[in-house]
Amino acid sequence: MEQQAGLDLRGFWARRRRLLPALAVLLVVGTRATAVIRGRPSWTPTAVSALAAVTDSSNWWQALETPV
Repeated sequence: MEQQAGLDLRGFWARRRRLLPALAVLLVVGTRATAVIRGRPSWTPTAVSALAAVTDSSNWWQALETPV
């Protein structure tokens, strides 16, 4: 079996398309629950965190936002 060089993100997500609805529900419910628990009407920090989760850059976002 031959292996291809490179990264095929389109193929990766095509094979996992059944996970995308669950991811969307998780992000919406998690974002809303966070806003309710915090009791703040500000969506900015929560929305930025959700965007970082969607783009798979959550670890970088948390590393940059955590005080040293």
